[in-house]
Amino acid sequence: MPRKTLTTAFLNNVKPPPGDKRAEHRDTTPGLTLRVNDRLVKTWTLTYRVTGEGGTGQDGRHLQGKTRRINLGRYPHMSLRDARARADEYWSLAAAGTDPATRRQEEITGRRETERLTFRVVADQWAQDAERGRRVSRKGKISLGYLGDRRTDLSTMVLPHLGHLPIADITRGDIRVVLDKIDDEPATRLHPFRVDNALKAIRCVLNFALLRLIIEDSPADKIEKRCVSEARDRVLSDDERNALWAVTGKQGYPFGTAVRVLLLTGQRRDEIGNMRWKQLDLDEGILKLAKADTKSRRANEIPLSGAVVKLLRDVPHPRGEFVFRSRFSVTHVRGWSGYTARLRKALLKQLGRDEIEDWRIHDLKRTAATGMAKLGVDLTVIKLICEHQVGDTMGITGIYNLHHYMDEKRAAMEKWAGVVVPPPPDDGKVIDMRRPA
Repeated sequence: MPRKTLTTAFLNNVKPPPGDKRAEHRDTTPGLTLRVNDRLVKTWTLTYRVTGEGGTGQDGRHLQGKTRRINLGRYPHMSLRDARARADEYWSLAAAGTDPATRRQEEITGRRETERLTFRVVADQWAQDAERGRRVSRKGKISLGYLGDRRTDLSTMVLPHLGHLPIADITRGDIRVVLDKIDDEPATRLHPFRVDNALKAIRCVLNFALLRLIIEDSPADKIEKRCVSEARDRVLSDDERNALWAVTGKQGYPFGTAVRVLLLTGQRRDEIGNMRWKQLDLDEGILKLAKADTKSRRANEIPLSGAVVKLLRDVPHPRGEFVFRSRFSVTHVRGWSGYTARLRKALLKQLGRDEIEDWRIHDLKRTAATGMAKLGVDLTVIKLICEHQVGDTMGITGIYNLHHYMDEKRAAMEKWAGVVVPPPPDDGKVIDMRRPA
């Protein structure tokens, strides 16, 4: 196979080989090859021969032994530059009579023994770095909401099985055994996606270990998801939306009020459920979300309709930093799954039905977006409200276009609130709004 000077552009655009074949691309660096399989997994390998393993020649020179191959890492976890540097380093070792594979295993074993890097230790370090806003994977940072979900998956499902194992010793078989155990748990019958969430959490920790060079390959990469998720299209009907408004009014603070704000603003559950008072300017009617508070990792300012401002002003006197606080502590509300189950039962009673099509809290976001679209709100404005990508508006042009469409977003919010919030009852009574002297 001829050698060629590989480039980053070539590596990024290389195509998978046809069928079950494997393609190899040899670099001009001696022995360095990129292997690409049919799933487009790109692995750096190095072929080498150790001087001295072939004995001694008649002239007294040390002869090279048989050709060996070693995996260096995967692209793009290991860049082209790093792969070439590692290849040069290993060739120097081989020329000096040291097998690079033996040296690498000694380094891994020594690091494991000195640092005792169990899966739990690395998981804790991953969580700490993620909480500080540091890069924890090849894609970069993660949101606090995503971190909270994965932490829960780790503590409830993964760590009891993998936490004590040295992370460098974990195999693909170990992970499959853990996933099988989770699959057999009674809770998985009600929530089949628990298995895939556990796999997602495992991958987070292993990818972090790859980034920190604690391991050289992730055993979770080739494990398939067990549930194939489909894009949801559930939108609450007008009757269901009206029933939801009535039920949440009876339930009140904190969950009932939070659900009402979710429906009116079209934001994500954690963005509202974890909302802090310092993010709100009720006089101006604005919710300010920083990068760390959003799934999209983009800051956003959400204008609040008069109905939302009224809901928030009626919240009990602030105790702590969170708007929707737990009854038992000063942190934000928890237990959304249990509340959603109770809310479904209350909706059935309110609607007078025996069944209702499955819906989730996140469907309120889609309901709000769909409702605004029916009211004629521009698609760009809806996407900006929902923090979705808006083509070139969020690309190169977005660097120079600093208009945030605040007036347009506020008008859309008021239109939507006018549909969701029922008018006050007209019973003919005159209410004196003056305060007593």
